[in-house]
Amino acid sequence: QLQWDLVVITEAPAETRVRRMVELRGMTQEDAERRIANQASDEQRRAIADVVIDTGASVADTMRQADELWSQLQTLHAAELAEPVELHLGDRSDQ
Repeated sequence: QLQWDLVVITEAPAETRVRRMVELRGMTQEDAERRIANQASDEQRRAIADVVIDTGASVADTMRQADELWSQLQTLHAAELAEPVELHLGDRSDQ
C-alpha cells in the first residue's frame, strides 16, 4: 500500500523522451536510451498511477491537463483546504 493520496505520473513515447534528452540536455542517443532502459517501465509506472498526464504533445497541452487535474483536486478537497494552495508547474510558454 502506497503512502500517498494520489499518484500522478507523466508519460511520453520513448522516442519523444530520447529526442528531448538529446536536444534539451545534450545527451547522446545511446545515453538517453540507456537512461530510459534503467527506469521503471511504462507498465510498472502505470500500475501504481491514479492519473497519467500525457507529455507527448505540446507544453500547452500538458499544462492544460495539469490545470484540469489541479482544478479537480481543489474541487474534491475544497472543504479540507483552509486557504488556497498554489501549484507552480513551470513556464507556460509552448515549445
